[in-house]
Amino acid sequence: MAAQNITGNDLAGMLSVSKASVSQWCKGHCVPEQGTLAALLDKLNFTLADAGVPSYAAMAKNSINSVTQWLIIHDLWHKSALEKTIPDDVYCLPKLQLALFINRLFSCDGSAFVQANNQARLSYASSSYALIHSLQHLLLRFGIIAKVREKTSKYDGATPYELEILDQQSIQIFISEIGIFAKEQALADVSRLLADKALHTNKDTMPESVNQYILLKKADRSWRTLFNAAGKEYPEGYNPHLQGESARGISRVRLALFAELLEDDY
Repeated sequence: MAAQNITGNDLAGMLSVSKASVSQWCKGHCVPEQGTLAALLDKLNFTLADAGVPSYAAMAKNSINSVTQWLIIHDLWHKSALEKTIPDDVYCLPKLQLALFINRLFSCDGSAFVQANNQARLSYASSSYALIHSLQHLLLRFGIIAKVREKTSKYDGATPYELEILDQQSIQIFISEIGIFAKEQALADVSRLLADKALHTNKDTMPESVNQYILLKKADRSWRTLFNAAGKEYPEGYNPHLQGESARGISRVRLALFAELLEDDY
């Protein structure tokens, strides 16, 4: 104002406002209402863009914030917990923006913690199966495997659901590529626990038919013979758990070992 030789007193008279209001604007304590601001900018021959402000909503204390605007646009404002969904547009987001969306989503109803049995766990809770299932789907963009379970509730009505990430590799990917706003310390605790554990998975495993295929290819050769032929040290008492009561799903890491031992590209 000084650059244009307009005093606060003069401006108050031009805009029909009190001198105290002009003083509050100058101190940054508040902003004029939208009509008054337009007149003020006109008097000063100035624009919001000149000040690096994108819009009136971005500076006004009581205007609708951007999150509320986004919820209104996608018809999610004032929806109940059961009606919550993830908008279709989110599925089209670039990976970096999708990571930010999931990060903020988990900051509300998500959690990261180490259980009493020393197992790391990430979870997200909601009464909306549609939202939980959509989140499970979106996490696959990052290679993160999660399961959804129904929780018991002492209240009648909606069934609570929980998305759980228990797979070690999936947890590590989540921490490094997504994170949770305001829950960084909890993620750090989880990360420290995983650093001391050997990588394994009970979720991302092959179908049982792959076990049978490996046994067929092995034929009557011993595991010791196969290890020696591949130039690998044979672990004494080795049990691949491919058949019988101890049979288990094969992870991608173990599958790579069998591919090498059997010299089998398939």
